[in-house]
Amino acid sequence: MTKSEIEKVVDELIVRLPIGKEFPLEYELAMYFNSILSNIDLNKDKTNIVEDVMDFMIECEYIKYRPNEFTERLEPKGIEAKRIGGHFKYLESLKKSAERENKQDKILDLELKLKTFESKIGRKLMYFTIIISFLSFLITVLTLEFWQTDESKNERKNRVENPLSNKKEEIQKDTLN
Repeated sequence: MTKSEIEKVVDELIVRLPIGKEFPLEYELAMYFNSILSNIDLNKDKTNIVEDVMDFMIECEYIKYRPNEFTERLEPKGIEAKRIGGHFKYLESLKKSAERENKQDKILDLELKLKTFESKIGRKLMYFTIIISFLSFLITVLTLEFWQTDESKNERKNRVENPLSNKKEEIQKDTLN
């Protein structure tokens, strides 16, 4: 039998196997072939179907290799394949979980890159704000130090402005009465 034929047999056979109980694989295979109306006689079989199926199931870790025993028992992967619905559905679920893990790894990688980028930008922003704060302080100090105003001119302007503003107010008050 080819590997794809063996996979098809295992896919349909694994759903029929009992969980938690030992079973004779050869008997289960004979029952499977009878149910699909096959004329294969496993006692006269020269293609070693039983050995091929057993080797494949051991390779997939559905059953454990136990020499000198005539019964088998489903291992955790075999139980999972039975619950999911067969060998092919189990392989699909493994692919989906691998894709999910890859997506999660990519997301974690991008988050790590984003955090490192944010920390670099954060440091640069902090340095920039410190420099701007220092420069504004320096400008304020220099402005107070070198820009001296003439107080006498300010007083004169205030004196001149005050009488004018008062006159305007008085004029407006008279016109209203």
